[in-house]
Amino acid sequence: MPCDSIRTVTVELGKVHMQTFRAGLEALGMRDIREYRGGLYWRNGYADESIDSSGRLTLEDESRVNVLKRAYSAAIVQGQAKKYGWQVKKVAEYQYEIIKR
Repeated sequence: MPCDSIRTVTVELGKVHMQTFRAGLEALGMRDIREYRGGLYWRNGYADESIDSSGRLTLEDESRVNVLKRAYSAAIVQGQAKKYGWQVKKVAEYQYEIIKR
């Protein structure tokens, strides 16, 4: 493979709530997140990564798939806790304890 080429990986996540996915990206420290045609685009190092409106995730590195899925899951937990007035206590990396009031 030529040294100036970039390999991408595409993964079908299915139905994704874009604002929650964006919150997950922001929790990972991504700041330059752009919206386009119902999807999100962001820069990771020297490569652009994206998720389109159908939930197709396009990344530079396959190992990032699980990182992004875990960040999305954490954002879902945080959003649901806020919606129902629950408290969230982080007990370990990507492990939470929910306290219902």
